[in-house]
Amino acid sequence: MPETEKLFNLFSDSLKSMAKGMEKLAEKVEKIGQNLSQEIQAQKPKPQKAEKPAQRQPTATETVLKAIESTKGGADYQTIIAKTGFDRKKITGILYRLKKQGKIKSPEKGIYIKA
Repeated sequence: MPETEKLFNLFSDSLKSMAKGMEKLAEKVEKIGQNLSQEIQAQKPKPQKAEKPAQRQPTATETVLKAIESTKGGADYQTIIAKTGFDRKKITGILYRLKKQGKIKSPEKGIYIKA
């Protein structure tokens, strides 16, 4: 029986030693996990401030209206064509729409001013 007790004590000591080793290993794994989560948090992109939307290009109608406004005494087709670069057909349609909306008027035939 004394041999059995010796064997039992040896086995008990071995198990205690293994348990201590497992505890140390668990602590190390815990530290690694914490470090890893901190690194992940540090690497997450910070929310960026909302960028201002890019300025849009003025519409063709706005461009023609600006050309008419910038001409003293009214603008004729040739002046509007020169300032905008649009063709005659496009300008005719835009002028028709602007007149209908009441944004321009024509004091004389072929001359347009802002209303």
